[in-house]
Amino acid sequence: MIANVGATVFGVVYVGLLFSYYLRLRLLPLQGVPGIAEDSVRYRMGAVVLVLAAVWTLDTLANLVGKYFGTQRPWPHVSPSKTWEGCLGGLLGSIVATVIGGEICHLPTLHMLALGALIGVIAQVGDFCESLIKRDLGLKDFGAILPGHGGVLDRFDSLVFAMPVAYYYLFFLLPHGH
Repeated sequence: MIANVGATVFGVVYVGLLFSYYLRLRLLPLQGVPGIAEDSVRYRMGAVVLVLAAVWTLDTLANLVGKYFGTQRPWPHVSPSKTWEGCLGGLLGSIVATVIGGEICHLPTLHMLALGALIGVIAQVGDFCESLIKRDLGLKDFGAILPGHGGVLDRFDSLVFAMPVAYYYLFFLLPHGH
């Protein structure tokens, strides 16, 4: 009984609360940031696209760098295919994607460097956390909807951790009118 209640509460928090940051990022007011017109796509979707680009670049580069250059495994019992080299490649990819996205959206470069590094670390923590949960439950994937990619949660594990961090960074530290 307690385990079922815990799983339900965890599911509501993990899925409901963390995914809600997609909408929060979508509604994040970027007015007042130099170069962003209120009626532009940058104003409406810039923060969401920025985070998506950073996380997807991170995931892609971490996979490629780890596959071709990876030798050292940080946590082999939790995530046997991840390597330190892949983690570093993903981190660098996140920073580059965030800086490029920030340039397109006219956001301050120093803030984008910091945000890219923050997303790069937090997204990988999210990936490891979900792997830890799956190992604890004795699962390989959270579903089979996406063949070869696991379930939907397996595709968004990095993103759901990165979205709240990006939201609060952009909300509190980026110079704009809230």
